[in-house]
Amino acid sequence: MKKVLTGVFVSILLILAGCSLSETNFGVNVSGKVTNNGTPVSGAITILLNSKDAINNISSLNVNDLSSLTSIVKGVAQTSGTGNYSIPLVQEGTYVLVAIHDNGNSKLDSLDEIGWYGTDSTIVVGNDTITFTVPDTFVVQSGTNRTGIDVRYMISKSFYDSLSTK
Repeated sequence: MKKVLTGVFVSILLILAGCSLSETNFGVNVSGKVTNNGTPVSGAITILLNSKDAINNISSLNVNDLSSLTSIVKGVAQTSGTGNYSIPLVQEGTYVLVAIHDNGNSKLDSLDEIGWYGTDSTIVVGNDTITFTVPDTFVVQSGTNRTGIDVRYMISKSFYDSLSTK
């Protein structure tokens, strides 16, 4: 009898408050795959950012450190052995996604590989043709999971920096 009364009381409170658990927005999932020219990238850190320039404010690749940068980092996940990732509880907004394959020192530096969700571009440097991705934004809407937010090419952070300054 006590459990029934408690359940009724909680239900009445929810009705009086004008909300229900089904209306609460806990966020959606953003997911995709990280590859480098078709080869899955295992163990890459995928970071959901509020802008592409926010990458300049990241130095540590430690998940706890990244999660503390709440003004710019909106979600973090690591890729599986097949390159897949899923970032849960993402709120409505416009984002960019970067994938970083750390060189093992847990710091973002010139030896890391970096890739973005976006538009592919190709340049010729000497005798080499290099394909990379120019970052694009994407929109997350309430109640709609975003799939296919894929990173297809990774380049060295130092090469990315040289492209960004041009």
